[in-house]
Amino acid sequence: MVRTTSSKLCDDNLIAAAHRAQADAVEIEALAKRRLADEYDAAQERGEVASGRDGPGAGVSDGNAKATVTDLGLTRKQVHEARQIRNAEAVAPGRARIYPWLTIIPA
Repeated sequence: MVRTTSSKLCDDNLIAAAHRAQADAVEIEALAKRRLADEYDAAQERGEVASGRDGPGAGVSDGNAKATVTDLGLTRKQVHEARQIRNAEAVAPGRARIYPWLTIIPA
């Protein structure tokens, strides 16, 4: 009987450790997405990356057009989601850590 209880305790500890690791991974991903949104927006402000206001072919100087989302290996959806997470964290810091499924605030 003692052996069964000890085995159950080990299983519970492993499951708890796995859950903590998942929570840490979600937090790291949210931090990375926040950084992506910040860096992308800063690059747009500096004029290094095309923005929606630029239009097609805009920003061409000396035959070099501004980089686009696709040129950077991203999708517009990824940048949009990163901005949503950044904005959600600004409203409620730590939100990704406490409620990982609520990192996106509905519009």
